[in-house]
Amino acid sequence: MWSVPLIAIAQIPEAVLRVSPGGVYWVSYADDAPLDNLVWATLVRASEAMGRTVWITATDPEPLLVAGGPLLQQLAAAMDLGNIRTFMAGTPEGISRVQEELDYFTGMDDQLILIEQADRFLFAPQSPGIDVALRQLCQWARQHRCSVLLLVPAGSGQPAVVPLLSGVARLEMQSQSPHWTVDYWFADAAVVAHQAYRLGIRKDGWLCKEEALSLVGVGEQSGILDEGRVVVSRAALTGPTAPVGWEVLESNDLFSARLSGLVAATLLLHFDSTMSLESLAQTVFTLRQMFGARVKIVVREVNAHLRYNQELLLFQVGANLVIPAEVNFNRVRGLLDALMGQVYARVLPADIDAFLGEVRQPRTHGFQPLPEFVAMVRQAIGHGNQLSVAHALVRLLPPPGLKPLEVLTRLETQRMGDLYTADDESIYVFFYSCREEYVDMAMDRLFRIPVSELSEGEVRFLSLETIAQAIDALSRRQGEHERATEKVSAPVQITSTNRMSAAPQRPPVPARRRPLPLRAARKEPLP
Repeated sequence: MWSVPLIAIAQIPEAVLRVSPGGVYWVSYADDAPLDNLVWATLVRASEAMGRTVWITATDPEPLLVAGGPLLQQLAAAMDLGNIRTFMAGTPEGISRVQEELDYFTGMDDQLILIEQADRFLFAPQSPGIDVALRQLCQWARQHRCSVLLLVPAGSGQPAVVPLLSGVARLEMQSQSPHWTVDYWFADAAVVAHQAYRLGIRKDGWLCKEEALSLVGVGEQSGILDEGRVVVSRAALTGPTAPVGWEVLESNDLFSARLSGLVAATLLLHFDSTMSLESLAQTVFTLRQMFGARVKIVVREVNAHLRYNQELLLFQVGANLVIPAEVNFNRVRGLLDALMGQVYARVLPADIDAFLGEVRQPRTHGFQPLPEFVAMVRQAIGHGNQLSVAHALVRLLPPPGLKPLEVLTRLETQRMGDLYTADDESIYVFFYSCREEYVDMAMDRLFRIPVSELSEGEVRFLSLETIAQAIDALSRRQGEHERATEKVSAPVQITSTNRMSAAPQRPPVPARRRPLPLRAARKEPLP
């Protein structure tokens, strides 16, 4: 966490100057406001605190630096050291294109990115629309832990997705004096709203506070600080009435249709046996996209249980917490209180439909021929990498006098994703979405008689890496066995419908770099 407030205004409380990693802040400014003083001082402070700052500007800074002055001298020195990377926007470009080009440069994580005249990117013809562009930018900022300061001329208007922003403030002129007015501002653990300060300009060029102003009755935004607001689905309640102050909606589907403008409220949805996991995941994903990272999204089980991998899927698409069905309602309220102040830090999938298709739970279980077993386990490993879910693979060695295929007749499973197979030497059992501490329980359920009577030893593979290595070795042994069988049987050609053929490999396509829409304003070393 950055240790100093990065927005440079002297003598103002730090809570309205700090910026958080992954936050996007919107600052509108009047044409006659001293914006340059704010920009220059902020760049100097950020470069001193972090050593990594990006400045995107529509005007060439070189003539300004020649003019001199204490603040400009500090700015020029920081730029010469490479602590401030400065780019000029040649033509208006969509914000997504700017993100692509910034991604080209290495070391983009944990930086302050200050964009002057940000309306040139957000409202550009190439932009998909300001709301979509801001959603993309907020996602990108969280992924790279960068703080983005958008400086937008007053009169450009504010987007409908203001709650996605980490802060909204104005640098305006009133009675010929600059004012710093904060509508709301999130940073670290502090949250402030409706603050205003009359400013002056010091001899060193910094803006500084002259007077703190009261905003009572001015610019009321009752929905901005809604940390204590709770909206719950009817089924998630244990009784006919909700606690005082809670809002009740009749179904999960109504959350996205009825709610708007949330910033940090808590949404309590339910999951029961009549509901599909994919529909719930779609709802959670939609709510997270609508309301941003500070809204708390909680799913409560109601007379049904989510599997371990299903919980992880909900976390990946936007949920903060899944509450088991056994937890009583008093404890539910305690868990919701514990979520206060939390921010959702994961990066959402770019395409929810594609993501759900990739991690869809297997609909097969039980015995599989060895080639199919290998293919299915490899696919499950891919799911594990997507969701950070744990699987388990067990290799059993049959006792003398029993062949592996004879042992398989004693196995029985109804749990989707659990598979078993055998080769000439061993039995292989794969437990889908099974953590290490539950393997013994899974083995007891799989065998009709004690495992010790059907096996003289076992090897367990409990990480995705070791499972992949064991499956690769099994596949190689099977391939060697098939080739040996073909040689013995020559000249008769033996074919197997179960044999997996390798897909033809495309030659690698050389990487191509797209031209930058931003050109460097000064010669600076690459990071």
